Amino acid sequence: MKSMTMLGILLAVLGVLALVYQGFNYTHQKKGSRSRSYATPPRMDTEHVSLPPIIGLIALAGGIVLLVMVRNKRRSKCGGSRLTLSFIEEGARMKPFAAKIGTKSPIPN
Repeated sequence: MKSMTMLGILLAVLGVLALVYQGFNYTHQKKGSRSRSYATPPRMDTEHVSLPPIIGLIALAGGIVLLVMVRNKRRSKCGGSRLTLSFIEEGARMKPFAAKIGTKSPIPN
């Protein structure tokens, strides 16, 4: 897979996860204190970080936009849209000649 496709998938997945979980927890260790009479051991504290839903929406939309851009870029390299356009242009050029010889044009009026 190309790097842009991978980035688009990663952004979309992270956006969905941010929308579903709306935050994450992490644990860190606080140092204990020492005084002359006693010492307290270090303790573990858990913190919660909230993620606003707009962050998830932006990541999801960014991932989708990247995937669509990669898809359209691949199509234009293959010439898919150019073939259709050239066929229509060719038919439009052939219309006057088809009318002169009495045959039907490939493009309807």
